[in-house]
Amino acid sequence: MSKLMLTLVACGFMFLAGGCLDSRIDKVDAFATPGYSGSERSDLIARNMEMEWKMINDDVDSVLLLRPMSGLSLWNVR
Repeated sequence: MSKLMLTLVACGFMFLAGGCLDSRIDKVDAFATPGYSGSERSDLIARNMEMEWKMINDDVDSVLLLRPMSGLSLWNVR
């Protein structure tokens, strides 16, 4: 039983230790990474998911022949 409690406490500390902490102890950002804050990371993920869904929609339109064929790409990749 003590090993289980020790394991749970260690896992809890590992969860809290991840990411970057603000200088104030009352502001802990659990989703932060060393490169980005939690809100910046969430914005990056949301932007990526939006692009992924647009590409999935484009692929479905192409498979179902809902859009005429063209030699031009809809995606302007930079």
